Amino acid sequence: QAKLDVAEAAVLEATDNLYNARNTLSGIIGMEVSQLDVLQDNFNVGALLQGDFEYWKVTAEKNNAEMLAAELELEIAEHDIAKSRAGHVPRVDLNANYNRGKSETVVTQTQDNNVRSIGVQLVIPIYSGGYVNAVSKQAVAQKDKARAGLDGTRIKVMNELRKQFNTVKSSVAKIEALQKSVASSTI
Repeated sequence: QAKLDVAEAAVLEATDNLYNARNTLSGIIGMEVSQLDVLQDNFNVGALLQGDFEYWKVTAEKNNAEMLAAELELEIAEHDIAKSRAGHVPRVDLNANYNRGKSETVVTQTQDNNVRSIGVQLVIPIYSGGYVNAVSKQAVAQKDKARAGLDGTRIKVMNELRKQFNTVKSSVAKIEALQKSVASSTI
C-alpha cells in the first residue's frame, strides 16, 4: 500500500510537471498545445545527447544571441575610444556655400546677387578645456562596462548551458533506467 501511495504521488507530480511544461511550450511557440505527438517504440534517448560539454560550449559561444550582442557592444565601445581620442588630431574641413538674393529699391531696380564660395579649413586643436580627455575617459569606462557585461553574460550562459546539459544527461540515464524497469517488470 505504501508503494502504491508513493506511485500515485509520483503520478500527480508528473501530471503537474506535464501541465507546466505544456504551458511553457505554449508560451515559447505562441499557440496553445492541445496534444503532443507520441514517441515511436524504437526511439533512442541516447541520441538526444550529441557531443560533450565542450562541443556545446563552443556552439553556444558562436551562436548565442546574448553573447554576440555583448561582443558587439564591446567592439562599439572600442571604436568609441578611438573616435573620442581623435579630438586631439588636426582635421581638414571642406566648406561650400551658395547664396542668391534678389532685391529692388527706389535707387536700384532688379538687383540679383549670386555669391558662391568654396574653402578648405585646417583645424588644429590646441586646447579644448579638457573635453577630449573627459570624453576619452568616459569611453574607456564604457568599454570596461561592456567587457564586464560580456563576462557576466558569458558566465550566465555557461551556467545555464551546464545546467541544461546535466539535466539532459541525467534525464537520458533516468529514461534508460525506467525503460529497463518496465522491461524487467513485464517478464
